[in-house]
Amino acid sequence: MYRVQVQYLKREVTEANEEIRKLKEQLEETQKHVKEAQDNITKLNQCLNEARAESTKYQQLAEKRKFCFSNIEKSDKDVHFYTGLPSASVLYELLDYLSPGRKRSNIVYRGTAQQWTNDEQKEMEPSQAKWRDHADSAAIGRPSALNQVDELFLMLVRLRLNLNEQDLANRFEISASTVSQVFITWINFCYLCLGLLPCWPGRSTIQSTMPASFKELYPHTTAILDATEIRVNIPSSLLLQSQTYSNYKSANTLKALIAISPDGHVIFVSSLYTGCISDTQLVERSGFLSLLQEGDEVMADRGFTIEDLLLPLGVKLNIPPFLGERDQMEAGEVVETQQIASLRIHIERAIRRVKEFDILSSVMPASVASSANQIWTVCSLLTNFQNPLISC
Repeated sequence: MYRVQVQYLKREVTEANEEIRKLKEQLEETQKHVKEAQDNITKLNQCLNEARAESTKYQQLAEKRKFCFSNIEKSDKDVHFYTGLPSASVLYELLDYLSPGRKRSNIVYRGTAQQWTNDEQKEMEPSQAKWRDHADSAAIGRPSALNQVDELFLMLVRLRLNLNEQDLANRFEISASTVSQVFITWINFCYLCLGLLPCWPGRSTIQSTMPASFKELYPHTTAILDATEIRVNIPSSLLLQSQTYSNYKSANTLKALIAISPDGHVIFVSSLYTGCISDTQLVERSGFLSLLQEGDEVMADRGFTIEDLLLPLGVKLNIPPFLGERDQMEAGEVVETQQIASLRIHIERAIRRVKEFDILSSVMPASVASSANQIWTVCSLLTNFQNPLISC
C-alpha cells in the first residue's frame, strides 16, 4: 500500500512539473509577444511624435504666411507701411482707447442685431496679449473669423493701401462680404470714438507748444486753414454731377476743410461737401467759426477771402497780400508772402499725410462711398497718432 501511494505521488509531481513547464513556456511566449507589442507601441509613438512635429512645423509655416498683424508687428517699418501708424504699441494704444469691449459688445456690426448677457458685457482688461488671444468664439451676430486686433488691422490696411475687398479676403482668408462688413463696422466705430477726442486745444496749450518759427513771426496764430478735395466716381444723377464737379480739379469731387495747430496737429476736420462749394461757403457751413475766440489769428492762402467773416469775431486773418492791379509787390509784401508761405506749408504737409491713406488719394471706391465722411474724418484724425509733423 505504501509503495502504491509513493508511486501515485511521484506521478502527481511529475504531471505538476510538466504543467509548470508548459505554463513557463506560455509565459515566456506571452512576454515575448508583450515585448514585441511594446516595441511596436514605442515605434508608433515615435512616428506619432514625428508626425506631430511635422504638423507643427507646417502650421508654423502656415501662420507665418498668413496675413495678420502678429506677423508684422515686430517691424515698425511694416506696421507703418500697412497701417500708417508708427509702431505696434501705438496700434494697441489706439485699440485700448477705442475699447470695443469683451466679445466686442461695444460694436454694432452692420446688418446684425447683437444680444449680450450682462456677464458678456463686462469690459476686457486691455493688454496686447488679450486683444489678440481672446477667441470671441461665443459672440453673437458678428464675424468671428478674426480677432479684434486683426479687424482693426484690416480696416487700417484698406485705408492705407486701398486694397479691394477680394484682395483683402484672400489675404485674411475670409469672404469678401465679411471684409465689407468688418470695414464698414469699424470705420463707423472709429468715427464715433475718435470724434469724441478733444481736438481743439485751449489758447494756453497752443502757446506752450508753439514752435519758435511761429512765436517769432505770428505768435497769436491759433489755426492754419486749408481745403482739400477727394475724387469720386461720376454720379448717375445729372444734378449731383453738376454739384460735385470741381473746376479746380476738373473732376467730380467732395470737398472738406481741415485746420492744424501751429505745432502740426489736426485740430479741426469738417464734413465733406460737394466739390462746387467755394472756400468761403465751406468756412461758413463747416462750424469752424464757432470754435474761434476774440484775439485768435487764422493763417490761410489767398483763396480764403474770409476776413469779413472773422472781423466780427475779433479774429485776424493772415494771408499773403494780393498783387491786385499792380505790376509788382512792395518789398515788405514780398517778405510777408515768403514768411506766410514758409509757415503755411505745414498745412500742405498735413494734408499730404492724410492723403497717404491711399483710399483718399485715388477715386473713392463706390463700395465705400456711403462712408466717405467717416473715412475722411478717421484718416485725418489718425495722423495725430503719427510722429510729430513739426519739430519744436
